[in-house]
Amino acid sequence: MKKSLTIVIGNLIEKENPQIRSDYFDFGYTKFGPFLYSYTRWLINEVKNVGCSKIIFFSRDGYMMKKAFDILSGDRMPSIYAYFSRNSLRHGLICKCTGFKDSLKYLTHQRYTSVGTVLDYLGFDTNERNEISEKYNLSLDMDIPTEEISQQEKLCTIYYDYENMILSRSSQQRAMVRQYLTQIGLDKNTAIVDIGWHGSMQYYLEEFLREESIPYKLNGFYVGIYPTVAVSGDLHGFVYDTTDQTYRKRILCFLGVLEKLFQSREGSTIGYSKSDNFVVPVLSNYEYKGNEKAKNAIVEWQRGALDFVRKIDTYNVEYSKEEWIKPLLHFGMYPSLKEVKLFSFLYNDDGKKEFYTAQKPLFRYKANELLHCLSDSPWKTGFMKSVFKIKFPYYEIYKVLRK
Repeated sequence: MKKSLTIVIGNLIEKENPQIRSDYFDFGYTKFGPFLYSYTRWLINEVKNVGCSKIIFFSRDGYMMKKAFDILSGDRMPSIYAYFSRNSLRHGLICKCTGFKDSLKYLTHQRYTSVGTVLDYLGFDTNERNEISEKYNLSLDMDIPTEEISQQEKLCTIYYDYENMILSRSSQQRAMVRQYLTQIGLDKNTAIVDIGWHGSMQYYLEEFLREESIPYKLNGFYVGIYPTVAVSGDLHGFVYDTTDQTYRKRILCFLGVLEKLFQSREGSTIGYSKSDNFVVPVLSNYEYKGNEKAKNAIVEWQRGALDFVRKIDTYNVEYSKEEWIKPLLHFGMYPSLKEVKLFSFLYNDDGKKEFYTAQKPLFRYKANELLHCLSDSPWKTGFMKSVFKIKFPYYEIYKVLRK
């Protein structure tokens, strides 16, 4: 009789040296590791079936994917880690836009967008955003319904006051993106690998290739993918895709945590520069720079996950996708208080900080503030658990809120 995956994982973790283990290591080993292993096995099979000759893992979110791929593929398939981000691609597209309203067409589709995020999207760095905020008396944290941004007079004024600089910078970045694509050897049989979700990265790259008259049809491989933009190439999703969305809401409820599990310990690619006629990425400051506790936690869960990948592969065990991904999905949907506390340091910094869990007790929140923080959190179930603390069906509440 075949042992359950839970028992196999339990037996494996017991063999680990207690002196080198931590709660984060155990999390990576028992929850993230099985998910990562199953995803990587799927990826290897998919790219072989499609006939891809080379794999490009996108920076940050593709970091752990590349690590696990190198372990399981045995270097039998060429792959590289390339520096791309939404901003690095969008900054090279804006110069072809006409006017403020048209320049916003590559802005990420979401209900609200902060002023700081809009300025970041247009290519202003942190210091420039702060100076503009003071000059135009405009709070960077102010949220605007995304569909109303083009009607905001101050933002429109800012765009036209700085239009020449915005377009000039965009043109420079465009030229470097073009050279960078040549450097990394993008061709018709190349697979691109990223975490996925809405398809925006593939869409931006396809838009760039189309405008540059480069006739490539891209093959994208993702953890989960449900495009909200007009992607023309092929899309392949591991947990969910357009043909099967069974697990989509279960992933979306802790989307931010899942991204952090995969990410490299470096800043996002904000653009490119030249060094000896070679294009190199320009990275933003890492959000946890100077936070040794946070960085050590990330090192630990990634070490645990990769240790699991190495060891489980020698056992040659077969389980369904549902069994492999269940431990991580259960954590995301029904986190314990201990797990919420473990990840309470997580936040995103995309123009402003968005924390994953509550940063103060429930009684200190005003009703509107609480709803706003919950809306901003990339871990809805975790935020609710952290603020209310009691045992409650938070995932079922999330499903109702998503309707």
